[in-house]
Amino acid sequence: MQKRIVIIPIVVLLLIAAAVILELYPSNKITGQATTTIQQIIENQPHSIVIGTYSIRPSFSVDLDYDLNVYDKIEEAINQINSQCPSQKDIENCVNTEILKFNLKEGSARQGYPLSVGCYEGDEGVFMDFVDYISNCSSSTENSCECIHQHISEAEYKLSQSPQGIIIDAVVNKNKSTATIKNAKIIAPLTFSSALNYRLARDKNGAILVVRKGDIGKECNEKSYQRKTYTFCYNTGKKLIIADQNNKIIEKEHKIRFAVEFP
Repeated sequence: MQKRIVIIPIVVLLLIAAAVILELYPSNKITGQATTTIQQIIENQPHSIVIGTYSIRPSFSVDLDYDLNVYDKIEEAINQINSQCPSQKDIENCVNTEILKFNLKEGSARQGYPLSVGCYEGDEGVFMDFVDYISNCSSSTENSCECIHQHISEAEYKLSQSPQGIIIDAVVNKNKSTATIKNAKIIAPLTFSSALNYRLARDKNGAILVVRKGDIGKECNEKSYQRKTYTFCYNTGKKLIIADQNNKIIEKEHKIRFAVEFP
C-alpha cells in the first residue's frame, strides 16, 4: 500500500504539468476568439509572408489575310534565275528573260505581273539607282573608260574604301543611306554630287574615280557590265495600313524585297 501512495501523486503531477504546457503552447485549433488578424501579420512580418498570387494569360487571334505561300513563289523565282544565269555571258539579259518567263506563268493567276527588278521609290529609289550605277561601273570588263548613266537625281554621295569593298554614304533630301559594293575599289575617298557634270570612271587598273564628262574620251561599253548583285521586288497584291515618315496613316502595296548575288 505504501508503493501505491507514492506512485499516484507522481502521476497526478505529470498530468498537471502536461496540461500547463499545452495551455501555454500556441495552437492552430479554431476557437471562438480571433486572436490574430491578417493585417497584424502583414504589419509584423511584411517581407516574410505571401498572402496569395495569381496570373492572367489573355489570348486572341486575328485574321491577317496573309498567304505565306508567297515565299514559295519567291523561292521558285530564285531557283529559276540561279539555274539559268550564272553561266551566261550576259547575266543581266538572262535575269530579265527569266523574270519575264516567271511573270508570264504567274500573270495568268492574277492581273498584273508580280516580279520586277528593284522596287524602290522616292528617296530610297534615288539611292538605289546610284548603287546600281556604282555596281555596274565596278563590274565592267573595260578599263580607262567613263561609266554611262542616263540620269542621277540630285543628292550627295561619299565613297570610301574598306576591306570588303566600296562604302557608299548618301544624303538624299536629308535622308541618310549606306551600302557596300563588294570587291570594288576606288583610287581615294571621294564625294560625288549629281549637281555637277561629273561621271564615274575606271582607271587603267579598274579602280573607280570621278571625272568630268569627256575627260577620258571613251565610254565603257554597256555590254561590258557584269553586275553581280540584283535586287528584286515581289508584289503580293495585298495592301497594308502603315505610318509614313510623317506618322500619317496610309495604305500601301505590300512588296517583298530580296536580292540574288552571283559568284
